[in-house]
Amino acid sequence: MKRTRNALLTVALGALLPVFTLHAQEAPLDLEQEYKRVQGIYTTQVNQFEESYASEKQELLKNFIVSLVRVEQTYKDEGNLDGVVLTRQLREAMLLEPQIPENLENDPAALREMKDTLRANVKEAKAAAQKELDTLNVKFAQVLEPYQREFTRQGKFDTAIEIRDLRKFLMGNEQASQSSQSQNTGSQLVVSRDPNAVPFLMEAPDFQKVPGITQRKPMVLLKPQAGDHTVIQQNGFSLRRGQMRIAPEFQKPLLQKVKQNQMLNIEFGFFTGASWQGGDANYAPLFVFGKDVDSCNMAIIQRKRQLYLYLRTTTPPSGRPFHIVPLGGVAADRAQHVQVIYRSGELTVYRNGELRETIRGKINGLMNNWTEQPVVLGFLPNTEDPALNHIWRGNLHFFSIQASLDSARGASANFNRYAAYMSR
Repeated sequence: MKRTRNALLTVALGALLPVFTLHAQEAPLDLEQEYKRVQGIYTTQVNQFEESYASEKQELLKNFIVSLVRVEQTYKDEGNLDGVVLTRQLREAMLLEPQIPENLENDPAALREMKDTLRANVKEAKAAAQKELDTLNVKFAQVLEPYQREFTRQGKFDTAIEIRDLRKFLMGNEQASQSSQSQNTGSQLVVSRDPNAVPFLMEAPDFQKVPGITQRKPMVLLKPQAGDHTVIQQNGFSLRRGQMRIAPEFQKPLLQKVKQNQMLNIEFGFFTGASWQGGDANYAPLFVFGKDVDSCNMAIIQRKRQLYLYLRTTTPPSGRPFHIVPLGGVAADRAQHVQVIYRSGELTVYRNGELRETIRGKINGLMNNWTEQPVVLGFLPNTEDPALNHIWRGNLHFFSIQASLDSARGASANFNRYAAYMSR
C-alpha cells in the first residue's frame, strides 16, 4: 500500500510539474482555465491519497479481526471461557463498526499487545500518508507561485490574494504536521463543571495566557476526538481535511438551557484556509450541531466565499426544515470574529464587533425541537459521492454557544477580547 501511495505521489508531481514550467515562461493563453485545471489535479490527488490511507487502515483492521479468530480458537483449545467470550465480543463489535479498539482493564496481556500493535501500525500508516501529502502540498504551493504573480500583473488582485493565502495555508499545514509529531496539547484543555459556566465552549488554551483577557469557564469541552489531519494546538484547532467530534451526551447542559431560556448566543473566532470553499452542490462545515446538516439543530457552513447559519426552530420556513441566514463573506488568512444572537422573531449578526444586520419577523419559532446530537467540525462524508466530501479547512480559535442575549456593547467587548488574543 505504501508503494501505491508513492506511485500516486509520482503521478501527482508529474502532472503538476509541466504547469509550473509553463508558467515560468510567458503568460498562458487562458490563465484562469489553467488555474482551475491545476486545482482539479491537486484535488483529485488529495482524494486518492485519502482513499489509499483509508484502504490501508481498513486492511489493518481486517487483519486484526482475522487474528481474533485465531486467538479465540486458542482460548477454546485451552478451555479458557473468559478468553473465548472476550475475543468473540470484540470481533463481533468490530465487524459491526470497524475501528481501533481501546484497551480494557480486563484485557489479557496477549490481547492488549495485539491492540497496541494495531494502533502502532495505523499510526505509522497515517504518518507515512501525511508525509507524502505534505510533499504534494509543498510542491503545489510552489506551482501556484507564478499564477499569483501573473494574476497580480493582470490586476486581478482578489484571485492573487486567494492564491497567496492558499500557499501560506499549504506551507503552514506542512509545518503543523511536523510539530504535531512531537506535541500533543489536547490534555491541556480546561474543563469546568460549574453550572453557571458557558454551556458550550471550545477555546484555545493560549487564551488563558493573555494578560487582561476575561477568563471563561468551559463546561462541556471535555476531550474532542480529533480525526485524521486535525491538530489540537495551543492556539486553537487546525482542521485540515479532518474531523473533530464531541459526543452527544456532552450537549445536555446546553440543550437544557436553550429550551429553558429560548435564547441563543453564538460566538466564534477563526480564519479560513481558503476564501473559496464548498460550492452550490456542496458545503464546507465549520461547525455542525448534529450528525449531518439535513438533521442538525444548527450549523455554520461556508459556501464559496460566504458564511451561512442554518438554524432549526419550531417554525421553519416554507419548503425546508431550517432557516438559512447569510452571515457575510470570508477572507482567507484573516482573523474574523462572528457573533449571532437569536430570540423568537429577531436575529442579530455582528462581525468584528460591529452590527452587521438585524432581521425581524422573518425568522420565528422556538428551539424545543432540538435533540441531543453530536458536535462535528471540519469534515462530513458524502455517502453518495466521496469526491464531494464536505470539508472545511482553517483554524478555529474558539466557539461558544450560550442560552443568553448580548448587547452591542457586549459584542464589541467580545471582539476586543478576541483581538487582544490575536494581536498578542
